[in-house]
Amino acid sequence: MKKVSPERIEILNKVWEDNEMTSLLWEMIALDKGEELTRLMMEFPEAVHARSSDGRGPLFWAYEFSNEKFIRFLKRAGVREDVKDAHGMRPIDFLTKSDEL
Repeated sequence: MKKVSPERIEILNKVWEDNEMTSLLWEMIALDKGEELTRLMMEFPEAVHARSSDGRGPLFWAYEFSNEKFIRFLKRAGVREDVKDAHGMRPIDFLTKSDEL
């Protein structure tokens, strides 16, 4: 899998918009479509750095759905954990005490 440079990730994280890609990523994570997410990553490695208009992206959603497999996968892909959404929340803030991974 091709890695995205930290500089490029920084640029990608500044773009917040709802589009087909963010909708597709949300669906893949919400419906636990690991194979599809892996294929998408192989073809478009920058995709997992996409952020919707509220500032959330794949790592936020993986925590929201308590999907440990996706969390590990996205971290290995270089998705940043320190970014905040429009409400100042980080991805890990969506992990509830009962869900601690």
